[in-house]
Amino acid sequence: MELDKAKIEVALARGLALLMEQETAHAFRTKQWGGRAWKPSNISANLLISSSMLRNSIHHTAMGNQVEVSSPLPYANIHNEGGRIPITPKMRAFFWARYKETKDPIYKACALTKKTHIDIPQRQFAGISQYTDEAFAKLIDQTLSQLDLLGSVKAKIKR
Repeated sequence: MELDKAKIEVALARGLALLMEQETAHAFRTKQWGGRAWKPSNISANLLISSSMLRNSIHHTAMGNQVEVSSPLPYANIHNEGGRIPITPKMRAFFWARYKETKDPIYKACALTKKTHIDIPQRQFAGISQYTDEAFAKLIDQTLSQLDLLGSVKAKIKR
C-alpha cells in the first residue's frame, strides 16, 4: 500500500484547523479558554462580543501541513495574548467624548487618569488548548486506523 505522506499531513492540518475553529467559537460562547475564565472587563459586560467583529474576523486556514490563525483587526493579538498599550491624547479625547455621551463615570475616570498605559489582560480565544491537543491526538489515531496503519505496524512488531 503506497501512502502519500503530504496528503495525510494536509488532511490532518485541515482537521486541526476545524478543531481550532470549534475551540475559538467555544471560547467566545463561554468566555473562557482551557477551563480558565476570562478576566471580567471594567467597561463592558459583553466582553469581546458586543459587535462580534473580532469573533467573525478570526480565520483558521490549513496551509500544507500547518494551520494559520489570523485576524485583520489590529486589536486581536493584544486581547489574545494580553499586554500593555500606551494612553495617548487621542484616547483621552475619546474617553471624554464617551463620558459626555453616556455620563458613565468610568469614561471620566479614564480621561482623567494619571496612568500612562492600560494593561490588557490575556483573554485567549485562539491557539492550542489541552482540549484541542487531546482531540487532535484522537483525530490522528482515527486517520491512521482508517489507513489500517496501526494494524500493519502492530503486525510488523509481532514478527
